[in-house]
This record gives sequence, structure tokens and C-alpha cells, in this order.
Amino acid sequence: MAKTTIDPDELIKSLLGGSTPPSAVLVTATDRTRRDRVVHELVDHFRGQGAPRTFDGEILSANTLEVLLSGTQNLSLFGGNQLVVIRRVEALNAALANKLSEHLARESLASTFILVGSPLPATNPLRKRLGAKNLHVELPDLVDTELQKWAGKELRSSGITSPSTEVVSKLISLSEGDPDRIVKMIEHVALFVDGNTITVSDLGALFSETLDPNEFKLADYLAERNPLQTERYINTLLASGKNSFLMLSLIYRTFNNYLSIKHLTDRGVGGAELARQVGGPPWLITKQVGAARKMSYRMLKNGMESVLRADSKLKNKALGAEEILGELTRGVLKN
Repeated sequence: MAKTTIDPDELIKSLLGGSTPPSAVLVTATDRTRRDRVVHELVDHFRGQGAPRTFDGEILSANTLEVLLSGTQNLSLFGGNQLVVIRRVEALNAALANKLSEHLARESLASTFILVGSPLPATNPLRKRLGAKNLHVELPDLVDTELQKWAGKELRSSGITSPSTEVVSKLISLSEGDPDRIVKMIEHVALFVDGNTITVSDLGALFSETLDPNEFKLADYLAERNPLQTERYINTLLASGKNSFLMLSLIYRTFNNYLSIKHLTDRGVGGAELARQVGGPPWLITKQVGAARKMSYRMLKNGMESVLRADSKLKNKALGAEEILGELTRGVLKN
């Protein structure tokens, strides 16, 4: 008899409503945003006496897995349920996936495994075992109407009370329908848009569909850490009619990318995966990697704090745009 597919939302409700934790739950989706939210809910619900132990499937060795599994075989009369999270489960090789699957077949395990990652092939032993037990939360890709509904809900959650259909469609177009990019863009919108409304023109201004060569030049000056040259160029752009908020938006986006790149490259992420996680075309991310390497975390922190101060001053018209952006430049480039 064919197995009935369970709606992922209903399965999540069932898992969160249960008092006894299962041996494992598999959570898969093509985007990180939705699967990470599900994992966060599950971790909060099944948390034992301490924080979960987290592993990365891409670097998990056979020896590490052996030690992990040997310590989670039997329930303790004195200890609580252990929680283990394995991310990027799709990266586990066949031998490790089979070993973990066999372990999860045992009764009375002293742990709950939350396995999370990109969609797995139908032949994967973890998908087969946990799917057969209705313990696989498989989030389908968001397309068409469902993507429209989801993006609208995300906007409302950020404080945009009644986003129009045109605004939602523009957001989806600019993000190329990628939920991870949609969330990042909405975070950006919340930072730079006053009030609880946004227009298609606002989105176009914040997220230009065509890259202005002048933006690269300004970003390059910032990366070179030359405050005098950067300030002069900003004044030139202002004199030519460039909007001060757009330049502020550019500086914020640039430094936000640098910070993401620095975190990820420090963890060994690179190439196409780096571009996917940061959210941008690979050729642009490659250009920004060099600049990010020149900057310390302290410099990036100073830069982000300076952007927030400048945003407030521009909105309150505390000083002229030239003075505010000049002050921002010095704050961004402070050692």
C-alpha cells in the first residue's frame, strides 16, 4: 500500500504537541530560512537539560560519529533526553548515512536527533527510514501563489501592515523567488523605510535591478580605507544628484556582505556555496571577498554602528547630508 504523504505543517504540529520526543526528525528544504525556523521550534520543544550538541554533516568523521552514537544508545535514569542536531545532512557519505540510519532503528535511545539539510534523494537511507515513520518534515518549494502568500506574510511580520500585490510581486522579482534572499531584503527594508508602508518605487530605490558602476567605485574606496578619498567621492555623487539614502543603503549592503563573507570564509565556506549563502551573483561575491579579507571584525562592527547613527541623523535632518555622510565615512574606516 502506498504511503500517504503528510502535510508538513500538520506533522510539525503533531511533533510539537507530543510529550515523548522521537528518536529523530528529518527536516529538509531548498531554502535555509524555513528549515531553520522548524529546527528552532523543535530544539525549543525537545531541549533537555542543556544546549543541543551540533555537528556539520560535511565535516563529520566516522570516528566522531562512532563516539556520538555510542554515547546515545541507552536511556539514563538520572539524565534527561540528549538533543543532537546534524546540519547539512545531505553531505553525509553513504557509509555514515547508513550507520546513522541503523542506529536510529534501535529502541530506547537516550537522544533525539534533528537532521537538517537540503532535500535528499529517495534512495537515501535516512529519508527512507524516517519517512516511513512519518518523521520527515519535507518543506516543498514555494512557487506562484504560495510564494506570494509567504512573501506577503513575511512583509507583514516585519511591520509592513498592508503590502500591495504589486509590492510583493516586485520583491519576488528582485529576489528571483529565493526565500532566503526575500528575508534578507525585508530586513533591509525594515531598517531603511520609515513607517509601516512601502511602495514599488521604494523597493526599486533600495534594490536596484541594474548595478551602477559608481556603486563599485564607492565600495572600492571604502575597501581601500582611505577616508579622504571616500569622502570626496561621496560629495561628488551628492553634487551630481545621487540620493543620500541610496548611498547609505549601498554602504550598509556592502558592509553587511563583508561581515557575512568574513564569517563564512572563516568557517571554510567558499565558491558557489558562499555566493548562495551571502545572496548574490558569484562574480560580485568574488570581488567582495578580497575587500572583506582586509577588514577586521572590529572595523565591520564600527561600520554597521556608524550606518545606524547616520540613518537616524539623515531622517531627523540633524545635519546636512555631506556632513552626515562624511562623519559616517570616518566612523566606517575607524581602526
